[in-house]
Amino acid sequence: MALKSPAFRKKFPLLVTGSLLAMQPLATPFAFAEEQYDCSVSATGGWDCAPKTSVAQLPPRPAHADGSVGASGETSEQVKQAPLVTEAKGRALKARSDDYSHLDWVPRDKLTAAQLAETGPYCSGSYVEPIRPGMNDPTSKSDSPTFIGAKASRYQQEEQIATLAGDVVMRQGSMQIEADEASLYQAESRGELNGKVRLRDNGALIVGDHADVQLDTGAAKVDNAEYVLHKSRIRGSALYAKRAEDSIIRLKDGTYTTCEPNSNAWQLKGNNITLNPATGFGTATNVTLRVKDIPVFYTPYIYFPIDDRRQSGFLPPSFSSSSDTGFMLVTPYYFNLAPNYDATLYPRYMTKRGLLMEGELRYLTESSEGQFGAAYLNDDNDDRKRQTDYTDKRYMLNWQHKGGLDSRVLTEVDYTKISDPYYFQDLESDQIGVESRDYLNQQGAVSYRGDSYTARLNAQAYQLATVTQITPYNMLPQLTLNGALPQQPGGLNIAYNTELVRFDRSLENGNYTNEDGTVDPRLDNNVTGLARANGTRMNLAPSVSLPLNWSYGYLTPSLKYMYTQYDLDLDGIGKTQLATTGGKFDSSVSRNVPIASVDSGLYFDRNTNWFGTNYRQTLEPRAFYLYVPERNQDNIPIFDTSESTFSYSSLWRDNRFTGTDRVGDENKLSLGLTSRLIEDNGFE
Repeated sequence: MALKSPAFRKKFPLLVTGSLLAMQPLATPFAFAEEQYDCSVSATGGWDCAPKTSVAQLPPRPAHADGSVGASGETSEQVKQAPLVTEAKGRALKARSDDYSHLDWVPRDKLTAAQLAETGPYCSGSYVEPIRPGMNDPTSKSDSPTFIGAKASRYQQEEQIATLAGDVVMRQGSMQIEADEASLYQAESRGELNGKVRLRDNGALIVGDHADVQLDTGAAKVDNAEYVLHKSRIRGSALYAKRAEDSIIRLKDGTYTTCEPNSNAWQLKGNNITLNPATGFGTATNVTLRVKDIPVFYTPYIYFPIDDRRQSGFLPPSFSSSSDTGFMLVTPYYFNLAPNYDATLYPRYMTKRGLLMEGELRYLTESSEGQFGAAYLNDDNDDRKRQTDYTDKRYMLNWQHKGGLDSRVLTEVDYTKISDPYYFQDLESDQIGVESRDYLNQQGAVSYRGDSYTARLNAQAYQLATVTQITPYNMLPQLTLNGALPQQPGGLNIAYNTELVRFDRSLENGNYTNEDGTVDPRLDNNVTGLARANGTRMNLAPSVSLPLNWSYGYLTPSLKYMYTQYDLDLDGIGKTQLATTGGKFDSSVSRNVPIASVDSGLYFDRNTNWFGTNYRQTLEPRAFYLYVPERNQDNIPIFDTSESTFSYSSLWRDNRFTGTDRVGDENKLSLGLTSRLIEDNGFE
C-alpha cells in the first residue's frame, strides 16, 4: 500500500510491506476485534477501512495479553525484564553477543581485501556497516515516506494504532530501525519498538531494548543502549541514547572509547555525552577518564574530536610544577587555517618566570612539508643574573622543512636557535617539536638524484644548549657524490663514494659562572694537541664486487680502496701542547687503505604449522670474511668518527668505525645464523 497524499506524508508517512502483505498490492488486511478490514488512505489523509466480505485464512494474531511475542519468541514483558546491557553509574557491562557482531564487528580474518586495506596493521578487526537500501539517501526525514516490513500486523481503527510483530524493519530516508515488535500511533506520528532494537543512520549504529521514534522527524530515544560510529571506530554504552532529527547523539550516563570491543584499556565516562557527526566533535560533563576501569582523571567539562576533521578551538590544558618554573599552566589554542596548513599557540604561564608564548605553523604543499616554531619570554626571574650568557629576553626559533624542487632535487632544513644555553634547562619547553638536547642542529641541504648517482650539498652547524659539553665541529660545507657505474660484463659491479668537507669550530676556553656565583672551567679546556685542529678532508672510496646469486644462496667477493687527504690548521695552543709531548704537526696528511671482503650465505626453508597457523620457516647461515691491513693514523684528528656499538648487523660491516677518520684493521671471520617464520600473507 503506497501512500502518496502530501498531507498524509507530512503527518504520518507510512508504507507497510511484508511477506504476508506483499500479495495485497491495493489494500492491507489487518486483524481487529475478530473482524477483517481492507484499509487504504482516504482523500483527507486518514484511514478508510471497510469490513472484508470474503475472509481468507490469516496468520495467527500476535498475542498481547501478557506481552507481545517477537520473532525470537520473547514477550515484551521478558524484554522489559532482560538484564541491562549498560547500567547507570558505572556498573557492569554485559555483552549482547560474545563475538560483538551486534556492533557490526568483523574479525580480521573475515575481512575482505578492500576492508583490510583500510584497517590498521595491528587491529584485530573492524566495524563494517552492512549494505542496506537507502543508506545513502540524502532526503530529510520530514520529506521521506516510512517503509515498514513485518511478519504479522494488526490495525486498531478507532485508536489509529498499527501493531507489528516479527522481524520488524522500518526505514525512513537514510535511517533504518529493526526490532522484534512495534506499535505505530498515527495521531501522534510516533512509534514504539521493543526487543533487539537496532537503529542505523549516517554511519552510526545504536543497539537497545526499547525505542521511541518520532516518525515525522526521525528523532529517537533508545533505552539500555550500545552504540558504534563505524568510520571513527568509536563505541560506548549508555542508560539511554537520544538521536535528534539532526543526527546528534546524546547519551545519559554514557561511555566513550576507541578501544576494540574486547578491550577497555581506556574510556571516558560522563553524565551527559553529546556526539555531533556533522561537526566531528563531542562534549561531555562530569567526565571521568578510566584506565582499565580505574578512574585516573576528572573534569567537569570536556570538548573532544570524534573523527579526523580539524576545528579551531582550545585543546585540553595541562599543568605542572617544578623548582625552576613554579606552578605552570598551558592552555593551547588550535587554528584550523586551511586544509594544507594550520597553527597552534601555546600560552605557558609560569609563576616564577612569567608568560612564555610558544607557537608553531605547519604547512603541506604538493612538493614540500614542514613547520615554523617560535617562542618568546621576558624572564621575571632575577636569580640568574650572575650566569654566563645571561639575558632576560629569551627566545627560540625553529624551522623544519622537506621539499622537492622537482622529481630529482630534494631540499632539507632543520634549524633551531636559542637565546642562551640555559633555555631548555630553565623552561622545560618541548611543545613545538624541539626536544631538550645538548646540541641544536642548524642544517640545510640540497640533494640531486641522477639515474645512477646522488650528489649532495650540506651545510651543518651546531649550537650548544648547555655549558657542560665540548663545542662540536661544524661542517661548512660538505659535498658528497655517491653512485655506481653501469653493470659490467659478467655481472661485475663498480661503485664509488666521494666526499669533500670542511670542519671548523671555535673553542671557548676559560670558565663559566653558575646561577649561585660559583665558577667552573669549561670542558673546551680539556681539548688539547691535535684535537684542536680544524681542516678540510677529501675521501675517495671506489669499490668493485661480483655478486653471485642462486636460489639456494649467494657469494659476493668485494674489494674497496679508501684514499683520504687532509689539509689541517692548528692554533698556537695546540701546537705548543703537541710540541710538549714530542708530537709533530703536519698540515697535509694522507692515508690509503685497501679493504677486502667475502660475504656468503645459504638459504633453506620448509613448511610448518604452529598453533594452527601455517608458516614458511627459513634457516639462513651466513659467513663473512674481512681483511683490512693496519695503518698508523695517530697524526690524523678525529672530526666526526666514533666506534660503532656492537650489534648483530655490525658483524657484516667493513669498518667498525662510523665516519672516515679511522679505519679499523681487521682479519676476521664472522659467522651468523638467521631463522624466519613467514605467514602465507607475507607477514614475518
